[in-house]
Formats: sequence, C-alpha cells, structure tokens
Amino acid sequence: MKDSIPAIRDIISCKSVWIELCEVALKDGKITMEEYLLIKNFTENLENYIEVLEIALSDGDISKDEEKKLFALRANMMQDAIETANDNNVVSPDEFTILHHINEFLEMVAKYSSP
Repeated sequence: MKDSIPAIRDIISCKSVWIELCEVALKDGKITMEEYLLIKNFTENLENYIEVLEIALSDGDISKDEEKKLFALRANMMQDAIETANDNNVVSPDEFTILHHINEFLEMVAKYSSP
C-alpha cells in the first residue's frame, strides 16, 4: 500500500483542484472575493486532508478509527465550504456550482479513505 501514497498525490492534486474550481468560477469572466475564498479555503483543507490520508495509509491499511476521522474531516470540509459560500447570506450561482464540484471531489477522495 505504501507504493500507492504517491499515486494518491497524483490523483488528488490540490493544484488541479484549484485550477478546475477557478475555471468554474471564471465562466462568467470574473472571480469574486467570495469565490476566491471558497476555492482557497477548500484547497487548503484538501491539502490537510491528503496529509491525514497519507498518514492513515502509511501502515498499509486504514483502520476503522482512521476511517471515521477521515469521514468527519470530509464532512467538516463540506460544512466549511457551505459556510464560506453563505458568508454574505447569499450563495451565488457560481458559488453553488463550485460547491457542487467540491462535493464531487469529496466523493472521489472518499473512495481512497475506506479500508
């Protein structure tokens, strides 16, 4: 399993997530401060998540406790993204689309976070 750790960084690249989310935000020709903060906060949280996932995989197996911790981190990441998008009490169409993409990323990383 240790050989799969670099593969996880290749599959779950914060840089590629950043680029994809920025492309979504730029569909209307601009990135608002709210969109920027949403993308920035999520990619920072994703980097932390990847680090925890790598530690969990370092012994070749994800324990039930590690699985629960990773699940809680993903839930917190989504909650944080929703709160960031709703910070001004309005979720714009672009922010909603970014949230949808964030949810897709979280579903993807969940596949690597189970025993």
